[in-house]
Amino acid sequence: MITVIIKSTICLSVLLLAYLWLLENEKINHFKRWFLWFCIGFSMIIPLMNLEFITQFDFSETAIVSLQAVDLNSYAQANVAETISIFWIIYFIGFTIMFFRFITNLYQIFRVIRTNSHEKQVDYTIVLLLEPVLPHTFLNYIFLNKSDFENKNIPNEILQHEKTHAKQWHSVDIIAIEIMKIIFWFNPIFYAYKKTIQRNHEFLADEKVVAETNNISMYQTQLLVYSKPIQNYILTSNINYSLTKKRFIMMTKTVSHRKIFMKQFGFLMLFLSLTLIFNTKLVAQEKVKNATETTDSDILSVVEVKPEYPGGIQAFYQYFIDNMRVPSNIQVKGKLQMSFVVEKDGSLTDIKVVNDDNTNLGNAATTVLQKSPKWIPGMQKGKRVRIQYNLPIQIEIDR
Repeated sequence: MITVIIKSTICLSVLLLAYLWLLENEKINHFKRWFLWFCIGFSMIIPLMNLEFITQFDFSETAIVSLQAVDLNSYAQANVAETISIFWIIYFIGFTIMFFRFITNLYQIFRVIRTNSHEKQVDYTIVLLLEPVLPHTFLNYIFLNKSDFENKNIPNEILQHEKTHAKQWHSVDIIAIEIMKIIFWFNPIFYAYKKTIQRNHEFLADEKVVAETNNISMYQTQLLVYSKPIQNYILTSNINYSLTKKRFIMMTKTVSHRKIFMKQFGFLMLFLSLTLIFNTKLVAQEKVKNATETTDSDILSVVEVKPEYPGGIQAFYQYFIDNMRVPSNIQVKGKLQMSFVVEKDGSLTDIKVVNDDNTNLGNAATTVLQKSPKWIPGMQKGKRVRIQYNLPIQIEIDR
């Protein structure tokens, strides 16, 4: 889980930095809206997938499996469990705080809607507030000061700006990114994504107003009047005073389709690169050497399909850990090398201790292998064969 979170965060960060460098200042705001969400989805999914690329290498004549640091210390296991418990406690505390904040904000917005008068329009509803407030939008509700609205003191361009937020459902984006912030409250990258998404919402609303009024200078003047540092709610779309300069520049930009195409192609290459970096597993496969015809008694060391413990090598490690027994009055730390033959029926025979730092280890390991469940036998030219298997083991057991 931690590895997946780290990979996702790296992907999110790389894509956001590339977006800020290459795309944010380009006037393709509708594309940018969905592109940002694609970046988030891509970064969440790609570390969970695995693309396997099979390649072949020449290994030594003997198949070797290493078992490293087999530790049966129950005290250490208890410490790991305790650490995991503390981690989840901290996570749920943060999750609860963020969730309560989200629900509280929703409640406050709907309470304002419920306790104030409304002006129902075709595609949206205007909520008229008695207190001074900057125009802002949540879903299809537009919040305005009642006195300004009734006295027609709110310019049509500003109303059109808020109508665009409502019609394009920008609040859905904000709610979605807030949910991501609740789940991944410990990850600051989602806070950066929220700010970037909100900036693009303002670009979209400005673009719509300019297209309909065709009077950029007048609209910019009105924005300066309404751009005040007044905080509304974390879930609403409102005029952000810190974005005015960047928004003014965006209004006058022109689109170079060739330039946009090259940048989009660059992002395609970036997505492919991230996929290969964070999503690829290299599977090494032995090159099969030319083998002569074998008899039933022949023991091979290189085959087309190697023998395997049921469930894979990790399952064998767990079997070995669970069944390894040594005298309880000694400390054990040593290396040994075992050799055995995997028969055609999967049973283990000819079990030998090739090298042993501690006699107790060799005897105990021999007992474990003698009691092992049957393996999946090796295959050569479609037939089961006997195969020699060497197993170096390093063991550390603290009593």
